[in-house]
Formats: sequence, structure tokens, C-alpha cells
Amino acid sequence: MNTDPKSPFRNLIDFGLGGGGFIKENVAYQVVSKFVNMPRKYRTLQQGVPAWENATEERLDYFFAFWAAIKERYSETWESGVKSGGNQLFLKAAMLVLQEFVLDFFVSVKSVRDIEGKPSPMADMEELSALVVAALKFLPPEFFTLEWQEKQLDTSERRTFLLQQMEMAKRNQGKFLGNQQLFKKS
Repeated sequence: MNTDPKSPFRNLIDFGLGGGGFIKENVAYQVVSKFVNMPRKYRTLQQGVPAWENATEERLDYFFAFWAAIKERYSETWESGVKSGGNQLFLKAAMLVLQEFVLDFFVSVKSVRDIEGKPSPMADMEELSALVVAALKFLPPEFFTLEWQEKQLDTSERRTFLLQQMEMAKRNQGKFLGNQQLFKKS
């Protein structure tokens, strides 16, 4: 994840050895682990995808493609976070919830694809990348650049709140972010 040229996280992981990374090793591990060893609710996405059916290391390539699409969608936010040593996009809760948000979208797409007799959105990496961008169409970069007024988001309950805020932003097609609880000053 930190050295592979295909990895969008290349040189961003902090192993506690004084390197240049800012994403803590345990955070990076949790994000990649929750993707390559997806929770049960995403099992439908793995059907017909050899990397999951045969438990191959190729899953990491899917992870890289998935996050490369996120990096592209939020390119300016990503780059400013890299330059400043982190921002809200790179918070542990944000990365875990954003990944869940997109995978939840994939489950919806998968149910339609099943009816059409088409394979999982995870079956083709190029299509996977396009669907990541589609999932994030109405979640604007401002979601990650406007200051979050709610803090301490790294608990199960608070990650659920953050997911709800992402879903609300999507329902509102990226508008009226200032009306959401995440952005309101107390």
C-alpha cells in the first residue's frame, strides 16, 4: 500500500519510523482490511469475482483502483491533504465511512445488474472506477473541505452519523451542506 506504484496511498503511510507519511499504519490497515475482507453485507459484490472467490492477492489491485477513483474525484482535496499532512478526507472515520458509502452504492447497482443478467460491479476494474465516480457524483469536495463542527467521529455510533450526513448530502445533490448537522456551529 505504501510502496506499490499503483497505490494512491504510495508514500502516505506513517509507520512511526520518521518517514514522510501522515496516515497512521493502523488506520491504513483498517481501511485496506475492510475492503479486501469485506463485511458480510457486501458478499453479493464478490459473487463471480475471481479475486474474492479464490482469495487472491489481486484484491489489493481492486482496492487501489477503488481509491484511485476516489483520489481522482477529489483530486484537489486529496492533493491539499497530501501537501498539508492530512485533512478531513484522510481522517480514519472519513476513509472508512466513504468506503462504506461507495460499497453501499455498489450493492444497489448489483441488484439492478442481477436483474439484467450482468456481473458484479466489482468484476471489472475500469467499470469499478467509473462506478466509484458515479457513487460520488453528488457528494461534493466541499463535504471534505468545509470544517466539520462535529468531532470525535471515530466510534461506531459517530461513523453511522457521518454516513447519514454523506447520504443526506447525496440526496440534496451536494447542495445546502451548511444546513447539515455536521457543518452547523453549536
